[in-house]
Amino acid sequence: MRLSVITILCSIIIAAPEKAPTFFLHTLDDKTFFLSDEIKKEKPIVLSFFATWCGPCRQEMPVLDSLSREFTDIEFFLVNVSNLVLGGTKLKEDPVKVRKMLEDLNVDLPVLMDKYAMTAEKYGATTLPLLVIIDKKGNIILSKTGYKKGDELELIDILKGLSR
Repeated sequence: MRLSVITILCSIIIAAPEKAPTFFLHTLDDKTFFLSDEIKKEKPIVLSFFATWCGPCRQEMPVLDSLSREFTDIEFFLVNVSNLVLGGTKLKEDPVKVRKMLEDLNVDLPVLMDKYAMTAEKYGATTLPLLVIIDKKGNIILSKTGYKKGDELELIDILKGLSR
């Protein structure tokens, strides 16, 4: 019995963390972005998958923008997801609307355009927003769907632990 418990505990401890799936996207400014290049910088990364029609996304984005100024050693990126299916309809995102949303919310974070929802699919972002935190080694340490006021408190604790 005792040996079984030790074996189980060791299995949990030595289990490999989940590596963040790498991807390539264009930014809203039509520059290229490779997650693998960002991971090589060995800085923690925060990804927030969003869409212009998503109410909770509109609440989360200004909070992330503010946190990006507080945690300058952590990279923050918004990932705009197009072509998610809702009620049998593909919801397409328009870069003009994305820019307008950022302007209205006074958010100045880099935006990655997931035009075909392929990156969203890799991360399981079928419900938005999806917040993903990746550590310096490229491991996913948090993947959380949705946003409500107060969620930033948990996020701040995690970011403090990642900050140098």
